Amino acid sequence: MSNVGIVIVSHSPLVAEGTADMVRQMVGDEVPLAWCGGNGHGGLGTNVEAIMGAIDKAWSEAGVAILVDLGGAETNSEMAVEMIGEPRAHKIIVCNAPIVEGTVMALWPLAAWTVADLVQPVVAPHAAPLPSTTGLAWTPALVAPLLLAAVLAFPLLGPFLHILLVAGVEVVRRLIARIIAGAREPEAIV
Repeated sequence: MSNVGIVIVSHSPLVAEGTADMVRQMVGDEVPLAWCGGNGHGGLGTNVEAIMGAIDKAWSEAGVAILVDLGGAETNSEMAVEMIGEPRAHKIIVCNAPIVEGTVMALWPLAAWTVADLVQPVVAPHAAPLPSTTGLAWTPALVAPLLLAAVLAFPLLGPFLHILLVAGVEVVRRLIARIIAGAREPEAIV
């Protein structure tokens, strides 16, 4: 099964490109990704045709999540979905969420497993290996739309999830620091 594609639509091409670059560095090429931004004349804005092209580029049979920054991006993305029509339109969701945080939240499960695969040999070298990320192809397909739908349904949930994400990273960082510090201490003092 394939991963859900991600389309980033911003009024600023630099914001869209920067967010896409961050995604690529987090998860590599495992997620179909496209971005668009600007009005097509070098200014701020969005463009329906560019959004349709980005949807085509990021298309996945699992669907596409479009993350937008402001109202015009949302309106133009909805128009692009309507113009694409069925049968693909029912597999596309437009998410009006914080563009950077929303994209990271959508990709967090996949990125977390990738980080866990890298950290596990250092933190617990004798533990059984973690499941491979290749077995988690379904994760963004299930988690991203659910998280984004929850954020849309409950606007205060977005900042709460962001706080949980930041707090979770801090807890894991402290746990790893304690494990490493504990490994340096002598086992017994005679």
